[in-house]
Amino acid sequence: MDIGSELCKVIATFIFQKIIADPGGFHYVTSHSKRLKTVVMILNNVVSQLVESRSVRLLKSVTKCYLRLADDPT
Repeated sequence: MDIGSELCKVIATFIFQKIIADPGGFHYVTSHSKRLKTVVMILNNVVSQLVESRSVRLLKSVTKCYLRLADDPT
């Protein structure tokens, strides 16, 4: 997600968004703190790169990922 062209980043983020939209994928990412921490770190890197690229499409995808990760599964 944090390496490649803007289009590659948008597609990778969209795929990750679809994975965590599924309850099984969401559980897989959030069940271990180290895994979740790694995902959040990568999303943070993407956001910091947005300062230079200013990609609205990528910002929307990353925001949707953050919102999904903030969901309470109960």
